[in-house]
Amino acid sequence: MNGAPPRENVATDTAINDDLQAVAPRSRRHRRRSRHPRGHPTVRTLKRALGRFGGNPLDGRTTLGKALAAWRRDLLADLGGAAAVSTQQAALVDLAVRTKLLADSVDGYVLGMDSPVNRRKRCLYAVVVQRQALIGQLQSLLRDLGLERKAKNLDTLESYVSRRSEAP
Repeated sequence: MNGAPPRENVATDTAINDDLQAVAPRSRRHRRRSRHPRGHPTVRTLKRALGRFGGNPLDGRTTLGKALAAWRRDLLADLGGAAAVSTQQAALVDLAVRTKLLADSVDGYVLGMDSPVNRRKRCLYAVVVQRQALIGQLQSLLRDLGLERKAKNLDTLESYVSRRSEAP
């Protein structure tokens, strides 16, 4: 005897080995085809949604889409209007809108939690830390765009009057 306990149930060990082999990945040649001839239902649903919304689920038909579109319009107005914004700034505005969506969603989730602190581990939940990262990213994007409001370039009164008098 080498100190190891005697093996009492060899049949159970064989069943466990059979289960492990059933779970082990098969070679490419022996993989099963999907039971669904047109693909998995979840994939079909995602493809249908992508086709319906054209790749942009925030297209403005939903309440959330309308609220984000309004926030984007206000942000562009604060930057001096859509005509005064460069391509780089427009890309930052789009990133800021998406980041705001994510941050608002995570805020709703965190505020719905009983406590942001994991009592067993005595630390914050990971979602709270990730929320802080999203807020930091949004703050950085807004800082890159500029925190001060920029006025639109307007014509002087004389040029406006002369232009109006020339028009038929």
